[in-house]
Amino acid sequence: MVANLQLKDETGSVRLTLWGEQAYVIEDLDIDSEIQIIDAYARYGLNEEIELSVGNRSRVIIL
Repeated sequence: MVANLQLKDETGSVRLTLWGEQAYVIEDLDIDSEIQIIDAYARYGLNEEIELSVGNRSRVIIL
């Protein structure tokens, strides 16, 4: 399973890709939800833009 989100705050935006069991987090999110991401890794994605990936070693906490 994979899910993609666009995260945005006052400093800008970044694409977030959730892999495996982490992808189910989207079921509990609203458009204005605040989240904390632990142990994500950054990589170059589409169009050579930085994106975050969240896998088995990462955690997403809905605040």
